[in-house]
Amino acid sequence: MNITLDRRSKTPLSQQLEIDLRLKMIRGELQPGAVMPSESSLSAELGISSSEVIKAYEALANGNHLTLKNSTWVVSFGKVSRIIFEKFTSLVDIIKLTGSTPKIKTLTVSKDYKTPKDISVEMPLGKILFARRLYYGNDKPMVLVDCYFPQDLFPGFDVILKSDEPYYELFKSKFNLEFSRSERTIEALNLKKREAEIFDVPVGSAYSYSIVKTYDTLNRLIEVNVCWLMPDAMHFTIEQDE
Repeated sequence: MNITLDRRSKTPLSQQLEIDLRLKMIRGELQPGAVMPSESSLSAELGISSSEVIKAYEALANGNHLTLKNSTWVVSFGKVSRIIFEKFTSLVDIIKLTGSTPKIKTLTVSKDYKTPKDISVEMPLGKILFARRLYYGNDKPMVLVDCYFPQDLFPGFDVILKSDEPYYELFKSKFNLEFSRSERTIEALNLKKREAEIFDVPVGSAYSYSIVKTYDTLNRLIEVNVCWLMPDAMHFTIEQDE
């Protein structure tokens, strides 16, 4: 397999291998159902220990990228449509899918911010750029988002956020970034006073609480979003040709 490992890097070899294989799956170079080399054959090919390959395979299995079938590792991750992925990454696109006209209002932007302890996420760089944004659909508040970015990775990004403009296209054009994947957790809770006032609904109203981590194609964590979503406003359907 065409895999290059940097033995001078501080990143463990097993993690480098895991990242490389995951990217090959995302790009479609490794198709679902493809049989992976055995741990011993790949370790011999790359000149690393079998334990390093096993760690990489097991990490990919934990993320549902690989499956162990009859002592053979098989690819179980399919390439996600770039169009569908981006539609579900950009809140502006999601609101459009509901049939509403999106609008953004930036409530606050802060540099040199520290992430709250309850998020439990370590950004790749020490300084954090924080923004709280409210997304509307047909002038009705639909999603409140706390956004956290590695500040040093995006110089001048605080000015962009203050402009109330969508920023995902600017990730590509200004910073030459492409998204590869996102991780989401979601649960149902009841709104507290501060957020209820923003949505102009009674305290205790049901809402969906979600934490979204977005990664680029280098597997860097480039954004963490904490979202408050009003469930009665976020219904839509998707039609996709095969």
